[in-house]
Order: sequence, then C-alpha cells, then structure tokens
Amino acid sequence: MITQYRVYGRYIKKYFPFKSYPGTTLRGVFGLTLRRISCKTGLKECKDCTVYKDCPYASIYESSSFLKPSARIAAKSGKEGVTNPYTIEDISIQDERISYVINLFGDAIRWEHLVVMAIVGMGFEGLGFDPVSGERRRFIVERIDWFDPYTSNKGVLFTSETGFMHREEAGKPSNLLEVFDRRVREIAEMRVSRVLLYFKTPYLLFSEGKPSYTPNFSTIVMNLARKYSMLAEYHGVGHPFSLAKARALKRLSSKVRLRKWVIEGFRKVVKTNLNGGKKCMGKFAKGILTYELPEDFWKREESFDIFKLLFLGEYLHVGKLASAGYGDYELYFS
Repeated sequence: MITQYRVYGRYIKKYFPFKSYPGTTLRGVFGLTLRRISCKTGLKECKDCTVYKDCPYASIYESSSFLKPSARIAAKSGKEGVTNPYTIEDISIQDERISYVINLFGDAIRWEHLVVMAIVGMGFEGLGFDPVSGERRRFIVERIDWFDPYTSNKGVLFTSETGFMHREEAGKPSNLLEVFDRRVREIAEMRVSRVLLYFKTPYLLFSEGKPSYTPNFSTIVMNLARKYSMLAEYHGVGHPFSLAKARALKRLSSKVRLRKWVIEGFRKVVKTNLNGGKKCMGKFAKGILTYELPEDFWKREESFDIFKLLFLGEYLHVGKLASAGYGDYELYFS
C-alpha cells in the first residue's frame, strides 16, 4: 500500500546551491521524465489521449476524475484535482551529494520499474538552472533503496553498477489505513492527551477558503480524510469514507483544541516551470502546532481513524503542494 524509495545521487560537478526548498523543482523533473518514458502518443494534452486511463504517467502524476468516470467523488468534468499517488520528501543536498525520497501509494506501485527509470532520468535531465555554470544541475543516481512501512521489509532496488533488481512484493493490507493499525493501538493504550505536529517543510492550509497558519485540528484531519478517500476511489487503497463517517470524524476532531503554536517564519513559494516561467503559489509557514485531546477522545470509535490519518499524513503530507514535499510533518505525543 505504501513503498518508500530513497534515492542517493552525486552531482557531476559543484553547482550553485538552491536558494529555497527545491520540492517543486524535483516534482517537475520527475513528471517530465516519467512522461517521456510512459507516453505512447505524443499528444500535448493528456486528457485528450485515448489511452489516458491506462497511462502510468497520467495515473501517477496527472490524476483526475477522467481516470474513473464512474467515480462517486470528485467532479466528473475532471477539472477538480484528484490526489496523486506519490509524494516527494526528505530532500538533502550537501556539497555534491543529493538524496530524497519518493513515496508511492496503492496501484502506483505496480509501475515501480518505470518510476525507477524516471528517477534515473531525473539525473540526466538535471534540477533547475544553475545561474553560475549556465546549465541544469545534473547528477548520477548511485543507489535507490526501498522500504515497506507495513512489513518493515527493505532492500536495495537499483545501483548504478547492477541496474534494476526485481523484488517480490510481500503481503499487503486490504486498506491503506491498516498500515498504521499497530501504531495507533499503542498510542491508544498510552492514552496520550496531546499531539504535536512538527513541520519539517513549509505548509499552507485553508479554512473556509482563507489561508490558515494556526489551523483547527479538524482542518488537518479533514484535509487528510479527503486525500485518503481520493486515493481509495482512484488508486485502489481501500474504500472512501462514507458521508456519515466523514461527519463523525469532523465532529470528534472539532473537539480537539489548539493549545500552543510556534510560527518560525513565512516564505513565499514561487514555482518555476521548465521554460523558466514563474508562478507564485502563496505564502507558506514553517512551525510547530500542539493540540490537546478531550478527556473522552479515546472512548470514541472515530479516534482510531483520526490517528491513522495523522500517521498517513507523515507520508502523504497536508495542504497545498503536498506532493512536492510541502506540509511534511513529524508526530510527537505526550
């Protein structure tokens, strides 16, 4: 249901460092190389393609309701976004070394071999334009490790010397949220009363259509609930939440109170496309949010699903540009 791919690479030369978090840059190059590998028709607009519903690139990188016209959720016009079954995170660039993680969810894992090819291709394409050398920052992918959070199995999937190494997929749960069942039961036994979200990357959440940098707990939970339901409907990770279940999740999460917050700073995020065009994506915050649970929280059935969603969020992230690594957090309890 979830597989993590940790990429280790080496730049071919010393480049001028990125001025800001390069999540959208990695995401854009990943999409470019995945499309080159996957595309069979060469059409400019994916949604006009006759093989759109069977295309790995469309399913992974440009998910829309066109993938499943019979879907019960998301706009049938295809204009409303569907959660993509991947995220990028843990980007580290030090001198000539680069590493990052790509998470795949659900049905997207069946195209693992194409994703590995795309990751290797990212190095040849390069990351962003280096103003000093006048070229794109190219790198060599030396190794790709895989990790399954459900079974804790891990191994090496690719090296520059041996190439791609096939692996057998172990048993998997019928529902993505089951991946976190054991961890949630441990938390429930502890009867934790506070939960802290430490954001490793900037985040931008919305409440009633407006940016919220100190969001209500329910804003975070319902953002994750919608993402999960989209993955379930379009990418085979289980069953979407029913309307009654979603309302119950919102009722209970609305009783959780924000008790403390630290906003470390704000950052305007500008996305640059491959042609050099720029688009402002909004003002993002970096911070720590602490929430207090009501005394009867763990007596409610929905409490388990809420915490499964929170654990899922450590991989799926919350808010805007989540697939590019924004809204990536770690959970702490007391």
